[in-house]
Amino acid sequence: MKSKRFKLIAGFTLSALLTAAVLWRILSLHYASFDELVLDYVKETDTYYMIDITKRTEDYEDWERVEIIDPSEIQGLISHFSKMKLESSRDGGLPWEYYTVRIQLKTGAHFDMHLYNDQYIRIENSRRPRDKYNGGEFKISNGFDTAILEQYFK
Repeated sequence: MKSKRFKLIAGFTLSALLTAAVLWRILSLHYASFDELVLDYVKETDTYYMIDITKRTEDYEDWERVEIIDPSEIQGLISHFSKMKLESSRDGGLPWEYYTVRIQLKTGAHFDMHLYNDQYIRIENSRRPRDKYNGGEFKISNGFDTAILEQYFK
């Protein structure tokens, strides 16, 4: 009788722990959007100054850089970035070739994005407090067409 009761309690406890672990994992996944991480920090009174795009390679001398100052082009790029769906992620095997995109506001605030390919991005926000949450690495769950950036380097 005592052994059966012990097994029942142990089974229930193990089941509760496994359920808690699965729920914690589901809740700990952080989903975000470009709007949440960047655009929510752009005030109505802010004006975009420029978007600076750097195409980075392993060899520093081969880096290329363009500045976009045309307001309609800036808005087009921002609209394209807004379509990204992001999931918190860390990937140590990211490629050496990537794009750095800086969205610069006239107030001096800026948002840096490092697009490693069509699937991974790191976002840093100068308007968020300097803590572990002011930036983040994300998997782009719906992909990203890097051709929109590549067009500036032809």
